[in-house]
Amino acid sequence: MKENKDFNKLVIFTIMVTMCLSAMVLLPTASADTINVPSDYSTIQAAIDNANPGDTIIVAAGTYTEDITIDKAITLQGANTGIPGDGSRGSESIIDGFITITGDGATLDGFAIESTFTSGGVVFVDIIANDVTFQNNVQTISTPSDCGGSTAVRVQGENGLIDSNWFEWTGCLRNRGDSFVFVDDGSDGTVVSNNDIIGARLITDLTATDTVTFDSNTITYDTSSWDCTDIIFVGGPAPFDGTLIMNGNTANGQPFSHSVRRSSTLHFFIDFNDATDFACNNAGLVMKDLGNGHFIVVNCLLIQDAIDAAISGDAIEVVAGTYNENEITIDKSLILTGEDKSTTIIDAESNQYGFYVTADSVDISGFTVTNFASHAVNLQDGLNSVISDNVFNPGIPAISAVQAFSSVSNVKVTNNEMYGVGVAAYMG
Repeated sequence: MKENKDFNKLVIFTIMVTMCLSAMVLLPTASADTINVPSDYSTIQAAIDNANPGDTIIVAAGTYTEDITIDKAITLQGANTGIPGDGSRGSESIIDGFITITGDGATLDGFAIESTFTSGGVVFVDIIANDVTFQNNVQTISTPSDCGGSTAVRVQGENGLIDSNWFEWTGCLRNRGDSFVFVDDGSDGTVVSNNDIIGARLITDLTATDTVTFDSNTITYDTSSWDCTDIIFVGGPAPFDGTLIMNGNTANGQPFSHSVRRSSTLHFFIDFNDATDFACNNAGLVMKDLGNGHFIVVNCLLIQDAIDAAISGDAIEVVAGTYNENEITIDKSLILTGEDKSTTIIDAESNQYGFYVTADSVDISGFTVTNFASHAVNLQDGLNSVISDNVFNPGIPAISAVQAFSSVSNVKVTNNEMYGVGVAAYMG
């Protein structure tokens, strides 16, 4: 009898478990919804407020005069979603207002953004969140003549993607500080790619851990009526050491591509005279990126700044002029070339050295090094360096033109003019 009771219990338990599992199968599962504007909600903001993370909001063509805040991981699709800003687009979903994005993982795709304002210092699209995608949009800004310090898109979060947009700025005659894309301090992993930028520049602040990529962007503008003529400004309130990667970009039809680790502020120009004027009149660090792995340093700058900004394997070409520098430290593999050895002059100002080399594969040519108290070139360490076609004339009592220590090997010192000094090698 007891066995029958146990069997009945087992049957009842089995039935209960089966019923519970069946109930679990019948429970509804959460799924992403699609919300339509204006059929479901008359405004974009109302649709955002009623959406859940993962939802998609489809906005029909038309004009929506409103400021919007995207505060969750949702996707907003305009009438031209998936179509690049320079592509063949149909009627637009137009947002006439300002946009703030505070939701991590949000996407804004396929809109036209139209903005008009009356004074400077305005941010039209402010991306504060991480992992935000802003793509396939057309943004046009009509401004007064004084629009200083305004920004079309500011990126403050990490890992943002600004891709395949068309940015056009009209009416601004005073552009000091204006930018279409401002990549702010702390926006590590941001990629700005495949954008057409008309009428403003790119600006980025890099911190010690930031890596920002500018890839395949096209910048077009007329610098004749502008206060600033640089195409990219890399700066910050203090010297940092971020990484700026530039590939396949063009400005007014001229290519510029380079990867830069910076230790202070950089300005990138497409016009050499603009770079020279800015350097001499503003005392900033300004270099011309030739787009082929070369930097140009102009008079009024420090050669050391160019070396610090370069990466191993770069070539730095120094135009004629007098550079009052001493102990110029070369700590990476570089080719350093003066425009003409008789007119590209390094004045060591009675200090010990002209160049101080601690790296392998350093080439130095085309300079006059003068007014050095010990050595024009001090080779402390490294292999396979070449010191050629220079003039070493201390003008004051000195020890040698080139000094090499025992850790240095396979160095070529050729075709140099030496006055009152020779070459010293220490083998101990």
